[in-house]
Amino acid sequence: HEDVVNSIDSVGGFNSGFGPAELVSGSRDGTVKVWDTRIDQAVLCLETKSPSELSLGSFDCWSVAFGNSFSDKERCIAAGFDNGDVKVFDLRKNSVLWEFNCERAGISGLEFKKKTEEMDILVATSCVSDVILCDLKEVPSENETKIVTLPHESMMTWSSHHLPQDPEYVVVTGVDGKLSLLTYDSPADTASEITFDILDVTNVSAKAITSFDWNKNRFGFSVLSCLDNCIKVVVLC
Repeated sequence: HEDVVNSIDSVGGFNSGFGPAELVSGSRDGTVKVWDTRIDQAVLCLETKSPSELSLGSFDCWSVAFGNSFSDKERCIAAGFDNGDVKVFDLRKNSVLWEFNCERAGISGLEFKKKTEEMDILVATSCVSDVILCDLKEVPSENETKIVTLPHESMMTWSSHHLPQDPEYVVVTGVDGKLSLLTYDSPADTASEITFDILDVTNVSAKAITSFDWNKNRFGFSVLSCLDNCIKVVVLC
């Protein structure tokens, strides 16, 4: 990259789903690059060069995520930009599968509900207190993209993290030091849209939460870092 790398994600390899081990990175230079860990050069670069070339946009890329990695051949990446664009790119078909624009703010974080299964739900967080639930089985529209506003109106949602043992639960981190525990509300009527229920909001720091990860072996155990120079272990669920 020619500028700051804002986000990175990984998939594949030994004991981590299907296909080769790969990284995806998003940068301030507006590019999204895919890397094979066996070589030292990007295997794919998505950028704007001319109207005739496939591109994801020339804006600052704030967030990236792998998904749809349910076989050795299938894999896609999602990218979020500072202008509110969310784009999902199919690596096998070399085309944009799905796109949506959040007019309220830039996209600070992205995560698929189930990275190593066929894609269905993508969760996006933004520079305002919005959690955006994207149903990738549908063509995006204002009615089909559910926006959940968290209780603290001044909060910027930073990232989302699904519980590995049960992805029906997801934690959203905020720059105000709060963790919000959400769960999917799946209606019995399959024609109705899926929404979020907010189970709990916990203040774990006076400063922004900069990083969060679940323990894959211990249910509900997590670790996070904050701008108060602390690393904390938190038990949720």
